[in-house]
Formats: sequence, C-alpha cells, structure tokens
Amino acid sequence: MSHVADCDIKFKDLDAVDVALKPFGGELLRGQTTHRWYGQFLNDWRSDRAAVNRRDPATFGKCDHAIRFPGINYEVGLVREADGTYTPVYDSYGSGGQHDGGKLEALMGAGLPKLKDEYAAAVTTRMLARKGFRVTRSVNAKGEILLKATN
Repeated sequence: MSHVADCDIKFKDLDAVDVALKPFGGELLRGQTTHRWYGQFLNDWRSDRAAVNRRDPATFGKCDHAIRFPGINYEVGLVREADGTYTPVYDSYGSGGQHDGGKLEALMGAGLPKLKDEYAAAVTTRMLARKGFRVTRSVNAKGEILLKATN
C-alpha cells in the first residue's frame, strides 16, 4: 500500500539536516533523485498528512536528495520547493513498526517531529557558535532538546 506523506517541515540548510540525522544513524544522500517507497500510487489514503492532497502522485518517489536509516528499506525524499527549501516526503504505511513506513515513524514520529527538533537544534547551535557562544546540549525527561548558550 502507498501512504505517501509530506511534512510541515521546511529545511533550508542541508548541512544541518546531515547533523540532525546523526543521533538516529541516518545518512543524507545528496543528489540522489529517487527515494525508496512502496513504488506504486494506489490512491488508498486520504489523511490530512497525505501528500496527494498537495502533490502530483506522478512525483512520488522522486526527490532532490534522500535520507536513509539503517535497517529501514524505505527512504525519505527531500523535495526542493519553489522557495528553495526542502520538504521531506516518505511512505508512512505500516503500524507498530511492522512495515518500513511504520519503522520510519517509530524512529522519527508521525510527520518526522524528532528530525524537525534535531534540525532546529543543529541550526540554532551553529548560529549561536558563529556569534561566539559556546552551546551545550541536554535532553530532559520528556525527551525535549535543551540548548544552553554561554559566552
């Protein structure tokens, strides 16, 4: 089944995406123009998260860069938007981590919020470091990333 989702995340900095993937063992595949998914649009999912609500199904599986995680066959495609940002698109099919889309969401959350948080932390850390701050990172009991900047 194909359950292609796109995310409300907009990536501007591919180097920060690369850093954000490291805690999960992910790899940014720059210039890879396809990403692994079910491989066929079946028009079988109409959730608010469904990419078909915003994208032509003929583009599914196509991307400008891809993200791979160990042990997960499906990949996340990064699709360049008109404004120069990249939107993650991936096949989310599967529950309980039984299928590759479910494995992606078990690792990153539905809609990839863990990747979004790591990306925000990477961008913020780099920006603060450029301004001369020393940044330390911790994670609280809720799993939230906490950054402390000192000069």
